[in-house]
Amino acid sequence: MYFSFMIGLLRKRGIRGGLLVMILCAVCGICAAAQERTRVPDAPCRSAGSENRMTQCLIGEARKYDRELERISRGLGKALKPQEAEAFHQAQVRWYPYREANCDAERDLYTELSTSSLAYAACAEALTRQRVEDLKIIYAWLFK
Repeated sequence: MYFSFMIGLLRKRGIRGGLLVMILCAVCGICAAAQERTRVPDAPCRSAGSENRMTQCLIGEARKYDRELERISRGLGKALKPQEAEAFHQAQVRWYPYREANCDAERDLYTELSTSSLAYAACAEALTRQRVEDLKIIYAWLFK
């Protein structure tokens, strides 16, 4: 559908007009893509308003899940056998750089500061929230 729309514009406006429309659509698509994480049904901060407010809200949510992740990690460190606790600790040591690299890469897709900040905050919140949920599933027997 998108391509047929673009071909129609190329025919109507000629090469220059169509090229301009294609560039504008690509730029708008990139800006909108930064907000995809904020559009999923369980995403927090959906009603925050502006990009700035949404970014601030997502930073707060990411911090909240970071605190919960730390709480869970401390609890698992105490509840697991030493060998299991060490394996979990090693997984966590590797998970944090994964999150940072993943969110850095997502942020770097955008050139506008407000959009890149929103992308990073949404990524950090979503990945940390997912890690907390994953640990609750993996170690469900400890959370009963």
